[in-house]
Parts: sequence; C-alpha cells; structure tokens
Amino acid sequence: MGDRANILIKQTTESKTPQYVFLYSHWGGSELPATLQTALKRRVRWDDEAYLARIIFDEMTDGDHGEETGFGITTQLTDNEYPLIIVDCETQRIEFHKHVRDRAQPIGPELARYTFEEYCALPSPAWPNRD
Repeated sequence: MGDRANILIKQTTESKTPQYVFLYSHWGGSELPATLQTALKRRVRWDDEAYLARIIFDEMTDGDHGEETGFGITTQLTDNEYPLIIVDCETQRIEFHKHVRDRAQPIGPELARYTFEEYCALPSPAWPNRD
C-alpha cells in the first residue's frame, strides 16, 4: 500500500544524454503536483538543478524531516503509481510523462507541459489524464 510518485530533476550533462535524479514520495503521491508548485512559488534557484532539487525535496518532506521512511532520492525509478513529473532547469519547464513499466526506460509519452511561470500560476495543479 502507498501513494507513490516521483519528481525527476533533469541533469545537464556534457554528452546531452538526459540523466535524472528521482525524488520519491511513498505516501504523498496524490499531492505531489501541488507540493511541486509550492516549492516553485518561492521563485528561487530555478536555474540551479542541485539547489532546486533540494528545495523541492524539502517541500516534499515538510513535517517529516529525520524520518527513516516515506521519501527517497535515487538515480533510477524504484516505485510509482502516477505519471512522472520532470523538472528541467535548463528550459525552465515542468513536463508530465506517462509512466511506462519498463525499468530501463520508464519515461513514456508527454501528457502535459508548462513553463515554471505557467505552473506557478495554475489555480490547482493536478495530475493530467493518465489515459
């Protein structure tokens, strides 16, 4: 049981091959779009992958700092029930992608895309249609 979801922080590499840091929530998946919006509304470090990842993770773990379960950081997808949220600091975009049950390449077709500003302006961010 759980409510599992992931935010992927896209990492810029010299090879231009996308790499990601996965921020995992075991219990807060349904709220992850709103949690991301709260972190982005601070409007700081939008151009810094490392700092923005920490800001987002801090928001995800608010009230649960120091706990041993419930959240994780990894370089691969571990568990998931929702579309994948990709945060791209280089283009300052948020993308929602269908989660494909392929461990080697779990990122499927794009479902929705927003600039950071557009995402902050959403009245109530929610998961896009998963069909």
